[in-house]
Amino acid sequence: MNNLTIIENSSTLNKILLTNHNVIVFIGSHKCHFCNDIKPEIELLQSTHSNIKIVHIDINKYDNVKSLGVSKGVPVFVFYVNNEIKSRVDGADLDKINENIRNIFSPNKSFYNISPNSPRIIN
Repeated sequence: MNNLTIIENSSTLNKILLTNHNVIVFIGSHKCHFCNDIKPEIELLQSTHSNIKIVHIDINKYDNVKSLGVSKGVPVFVFYVNNEIKSRVDGADLDKINENIRNIFSPNKSFYNISPNSPRIIN
């Protein structure tokens, strides 16, 4: 299974970010054991979250690695909404990735933006 869009240059990444509301950028390397281990899980997330576009950047093939801001190693997951970075997960922590998906991309997110006098929704 490989349903992630592969990004090899910054212009393609910019186009993806401008044309998709919710994006996760998975930055990794084909030489990275942790990246290869988590990739099937990320592909599964893509297939189960139609409201999110997940793209993959291999740092060994990308044209502008410095622009990615990766200094401590890979994998790195960057969460965008409307071309704005909302969060980042360093490392292959699937629990943190899922937590960010719930918190950032939840289709029922409107209840987070309630006024002080509104009835509260408790999960």
